[in-house]
Amino acid sequence: MPIFQAFYEEYGELGLVVLGVNLRETEPTIRSYTQEMGVTYPIVLDRNGEIAQHFRVIGPPKTILIDADGEVVKQFVGEVTRDQLSEFIDPMMMEEG
Repeated sequence: MPIFQAFYEEYGELGLVVLGVNLRETEPTIRSYTQEMGVTYPIVLDRNGEIAQHFRVIGPPKTILIDADGEVVKQFVGEVTRDQLSEFIDPMMMEEG
């Protein structure tokens, strides 16, 4: 989450949207955790698993990068590093900015 927060802070004004999707926790638990972690990007609850099913999430974490045209450009299963995200996000944001 800190990596996603950093990208959100760096590129949010240029149009980067970061959206967290939670499959298991309750809203109060998520709110408490995000406040503790300093997360300011939106988190949605996937209560019935529709989002997970749409993006074929077998088990979290899964990171999906979607470009400005709504096309999935990259998917990461498991934890993702800043360098892995930078490889795709930095060039996309430079094209937008």
